[in-house]
Amino acid sequence: MERRIPEIFHQLDIKLSEKPGINQEIIVHDDTEGSERGISILVVEEAVENIGFGKFNLKITLIGILIHTNVMLNLLNLGYILSSTVCDFKMTTTKKGILAVAPTVGTCLGALCWGFITNSKGSKLSLIFVLFLHGGTEICLSLFVYNYWFFLFFKIISGFAAMGAINSIYTYVGHFQPSSHEKIIFACLSFVYAIALMILPLLAWAIIPLRFEFRMGNFFFGSWKLFVLVTAVPLNFFAILLIFMPETPQYFAKIGHYKELLNVLTRMYQENHGGSSEDYIKFLLHSGNAAMVDLVNRCQYYSTFTGMSKKDEDLNYMLNCVKGQGENVLKAPYLRRLIILSIAMFCVSSATYSLTTWFPEIIHRFSQYEKLNKNGTVDDCNSISKSRHTFFDENGIFHAASCNQTIDTSVYRTSFLMGLSVVFPNLLYLYFVDKFGFRFIVGVYFCVGLLGTLSLFFINSFTQSIILACIFKAVMCTTLSILFQFNAELFPDDIRLFTGSIASFCSRLGIIFGNGLFAHLIDEYCTGLIVVAALQLSLAIILCVTLRA
Repeated sequence: MERRIPEIFHQLDIKLSEKPGINQEIIVHDDTEGSERGISILVVEEAVENIGFGKFNLKITLIGILIHTNVMLNLLNLGYILSSTVCDFKMTTTKKGILAVAPTVGTCLGALCWGFITNSKGSKLSLIFVLFLHGGTEICLSLFVYNYWFFLFFKIISGFAAMGAINSIYTYVGHFQPSSHEKIIFACLSFVYAIALMILPLLAWAIIPLRFEFRMGNFFFGSWKLFVLVTAVPLNFFAILLIFMPETPQYFAKIGHYKELLNVLTRMYQENHGGSSEDYIKFLLHSGNAAMVDLVNRCQYYSTFTGMSKKDEDLNYMLNCVKGQGENVLKAPYLRRLIILSIAMFCVSSATYSLTTWFPEIIHRFSQYEKLNKNGTVDDCNSISKSRHTFFDENGIFHAASCNQTIDTSVYRTSFLMGLSVVFPNLLYLYFVDKFGFRFIVGVYFCVGLLGTLSLFFINSFTQSIILACIFKAVMCTTLSILFQFNAELFPDDIRLFTGSIASFCSRLGIIFGNGLFAHLIDEYCTGLIVVAALQLSLAIILCVTLRA
């Protein structure tokens, strides 16, 4: 059976302003047998490729960058409120360490499940849910939580939601981009970490030093809670904004919603080229590409794929997919690569994120030590240990009268400089990656980070320690971002979701280990802390050199 295109347009309530000429007339075949098969993802990607890059892609990318930045602000804000919450929650250094790893525990859980949920439910729906969850949790923290253990619990939930947003945003933004622009778009999303590291200290500097407090019974609200509230509110705004944005065309093709698929592709074409829906249909039909003509045929004849079952939304189906990918990973050479990558991620995350979380506290201690010892030299370990503040007596009783929440402004200045320093190695990476490859750049950055760690034994001034910290943070944060990209280089598409989840989980375990180690050793065993970090980086260097695609 065959029908002419104008008849199909009439069924879809689309009117052509201009009918095809006699020699241009196109016949679309109503293939009943073909309706039993879905549209290939490759065909959809080709359609996205043909639409090209334009205003729609820029809009999606900008929304993705704003969402990712806001999520990172909420994920990293704990480092700036640790010192401020000491008096309110009566915290020891150990309790600080437990609180510091709370978001990471949540991201550990999120790393294991969000990738598969996004694959099953779509990246847009997943993003909306996790943004509301993430924003709602942080708002509850700022307004209603006044107990340490409740604060700890909500921070775990917040980390769980943040991991879902990070996983979903790359998928959501990437699926709308033509392949020619994917690298630069993902590079922009990777720069978000550096942007967050610069914005966060400035925001904290503007809000946390404000002197105000409201207390009524157990309820209290102060500057650090206002800081949490300000970073949390935009998450809900972006969740609402996403409601009016389209789901990815790949997801609609996967679940067999053809009418919605065509609507999304048409919207992309209209916003990029300014044409009408009729123009886009004619563009596809006159492209000379049989796959594009077949795409129009299916999208207009079948609003849904009747041959599709509900198996994609079924939990058993999802678990079978995980099992299948797991079995493929056990085959050579993927198992060896995954083990090496996972251990390297553990080591690097342990050393890098513990410094990122604890650095505001370290700077605060340095500054207090300098004020008390103006004529003395600064030794990193002695300065950190001797300048620690405790508001507990030998019997473990907390003395609120002696508790001071004031944070030295050098914390914010130095943290901003450290965030700014991350930009430079990221730019070098983008410039040299095609010339030297991932492994060479990672090896160089690892060596710089290792030398910076060992140099902590030889510095004798506060300024020198800040310079070393900036260098270390700059190269190691960039290295960690590159290691996440290793997953795409080392593993094929059919197991990449599984290997990425395992590597991300090991990275989060490393963060928990590093923060816990930091909390227990920072007061009494600072030298051991530096030695452990150096050993971890040395092992990571050896492992990454052996990685080959």
